[in-house]
Parts: sequence; structure tokens; C-alpha cells
Amino acid sequence: MIGRVYCARNKNSKTIENRYSEGWLEVKRKRIAKALAARFDNSPVGGKKRDYTSSVLWNIKYLSSFKWVHLMEQLQFERTISAHRM
Repeated sequence: MIGRVYCARNKNSKTIENRYSEGWLEVKRKRIAKALAARFDNSPVGGKKRDYTSSVLWNIKYLSSFKWVHLMEQLQFERTISAHRM
């Protein structure tokens, strides 16, 4: 039961390998979220041997009492700070 997905693009990268710097995943049920985090943390992403994702590892954490609103507030704050700097 996946709710929302957010992937942050890496602005400086032009290659496919580094297109995204990080991603967030909202899971509707706490029990499933904990099981996913335990199962996929430090496991290989997979793919064919010559593929660039074959040697990449998942880094997944379960964040207790973290809401999607907190993520959106942080992103909005970072956007306003970067706009002020310009």
C-alpha cells in the first residue's frame, strides 16, 4: 500500500546514473513500512550485470512519527531560501 512517491532530481547531473539524488516513499501501513525497510535496507537494487544499477545498494530507513507534511514544509523552506540568495 504505497501512498506517495517523491524523487529529488539532481540538477547538476546530465547522466542517467545520477539523475536523482534521493527519494521518499510513503507507505500507508506502519507494519508494511517497517517490513519494507528491514527487507530492502543494504540490498542490491538489481538488474543485469552490465547495468549501472547492478552494484547500487538501497538505503532505506523507517522514520517514526514523520509525516509527509514535514517533507513538503522542508522542501518549500529550501526553495524560499535559495530564491532569497539569488
